[in-house]
Amino acid sequence: MGQVFNDTTAAGSCVLITENSAMTAAHVRLVNDIRKDTLSLNGVTYISYTPVNVKVVEYRKIEFNN
Repeated sequence: MGQVFNDTTAAGSCVLITENSAMTAAHVRLVNDIRKDTLSLNGVTYISYTPVNVKVVEYRKIEFNN
């Protein structure tokens, strides 16, 4: 078991299957920008952060540390 990094940001965990293969959740390979939005409901203002511009991380930028 180990940690997966996208560049220097921790993205999730994974399990080492072989010396060169690790299994992780698909969302670990996704990065996105975030759009801040505000909603008003019954006089209460809520802030929502919506993912936009979702991209798959290049495999060269993913690193496994155990």
